[in-house]
Amino acid sequence: MYQEKMVVCLKNNGKILREKEGIIQIPFGSEYSIYIKNMESRKAKIKISIDGVDVLNGQSLLINPNDTTELEGFLNDCIAKNKFKFIPKTKEISEYRGDKIDDGLIRIEFWYEKKKPITQQINQVFNPNPWLVTYKQPTYDINPTWITVSSNMIPKSVQMNCSFNSEVSSVNISRSLNDIHAQNCSSLNSIKSFDDGITVKGTEIKQEFKHGNIGALEDQSHVIVLKLQGFNDVGDKVEKIVTVRDKLQCKICGKVSGSGSKFCDRCGSYLE
Repeated sequence: MYQEKMVVCLKNNGKILREKEGIIQIPFGSEYSIYIKNMESRKAKIKISIDGVDVLNGQSLLINPNDTTELEGFLNDCIAKNKFKFIPKTKEISEYRGDKIDDGLIRIEFWYEKKKPITQQINQVFNPNPWLVTYKQPTYDINPTWITVSSNMIPKSVQMNCSFNSEVSSVNISRSLNDIHAQNCSSLNSIKSFDDGITVKGTEIKQEFKHGNIGALEDQSHVIVLKLQGFNDVGDKVEKIVTVRDKLQCKICGKVSGSGSKFCDRCGSYLE
């Protein structure tokens, strides 16, 4: 995923996993690493949390301008000692550990160094001594305006005018609507279960990092969120790793398309 000149993706055995609209489907039991590329001309400070847990143990990663870094697992001091491993969240895990609203989410927050003033040296013919002229960078308001919609603003009932047989009672209509609502809730719950998975400590490793330094940071941070899923869109378990180099085959006509294609160029069907 690319945002604000920062690229974030996941790797498995050195291969980049395919991501679609922030969602990465990966088989349960797979281990992965987080690969980050800074495409800015300034250093960046990185904070990472998975399932709502700070996997850097209170520390931060620093990435130099136009450079990359890869985090293979949970950081302890300056050493990553265990790989990231994605497992299903079973009933026993939920009962013992509990459920979190950010289970399955990888959150990367980053700050760039403040832009330094542009300093230009000018030599005048009539004065052999140079002086410095400093130009102040223009500032921009990058804070978006968000509108929060309260659940109280959503109507809880819909009023309809219709004609019907006098033998049909309003109680039956209300019961039908309740049944439909219950079915919808049941469907939503079943879809939610497709996503249930968490990241735990996996294979032992020893990835070492060194201390670095960074200048004053911008006040505004940026956030990239990736979501891990162990089930596909129809609720079947993901059986194999899908990388960005893998070809996509249309399930309707069998045509093989490039990994970046969204629709089959033969029949127009959406590619999964």
